[in-house]
Amino acid sequence: MIKERYSELSGKILHDEELPQQSVTQKTFKLPIEKEKEYIYLPSNAEAYFIINSFRIQELENQTKFIYRIAGSISTLFLMQVVISLILLIKK
Repeated sequence: MIKERYSELSGKILHDEELPQQSVTQKTFKLPIEKEKEYIYLPSNAEAYFIINSFRIQELENQTKFIYRIAGSISTLFLMQVVISLILLIKK
């Protein structure tokens, strides 16, 4: 059906139809009050849980990064100690 309509209109010059003028009424828009910007309105509990959990996840990620840094430092020191001990054993 679409192909038939396309082939029917393909050779014609098309013009936009003019719509009757509707009366234009000016609408006034209120700017939001600054206090309203401070609140977050959540339509469902699922969105509230998502926001709360996202803060918890960020906190856990920061704690894990800290733990990885400490573990990396300790393993680096241990590796340096092993290398120094091997060098000392080889020199004897």
